[in-house]
Amino acid sequence: MITGKRAVRAILLIDRRVVLGRRKGGSFAGLLELPGGKIEKDEDIVSAMVCELEEELFIRPNVRYFGLFDNSFIGGWTTHVFDGTIDCAVIEPGAFNDKEFSEIVLMPLTYLFHLRLAFDHGFIISSYIRQCNEYI
Repeated sequence: MITGKRAVRAILLIDRRVVLGRRKGGSFAGLLELPGGKIEKDEDIVSAMVCELEEELFIRPNVRYFGLFDNSFIGGWTTHVFDGTIDCAVIEPGAFNDKEFSEIVLMPLTYLFHLRLAFDHGFIISSYIRQCNEYI
């Protein structure tokens, strides 16, 4: 059983581009991150993922479980990652939670190796690309 701090993140693809949000505040302010957040005490991981996507992007896409990234040895967090493909029309320009993000960015997969992302999201995305390269 996983204990400690738990989070969910979504790798959402639109035409081979990943949906990222630019953090508005906190220690990683200004950096891009995957949509998601912490899992509340009484929440299961699927409910947490759906809730975070509705709160941050105002969408409810179909996502599937991708894997667990255990970084408890660094910051005490374990992250459950989901992935999905969505239609560009689902995310409307300017339709995002402006308390969380200053903007939403659709970033081509190939650019992500050159960016500094918040938290461990660069590692998560590069692992995803390596494991799914023939599919995306």
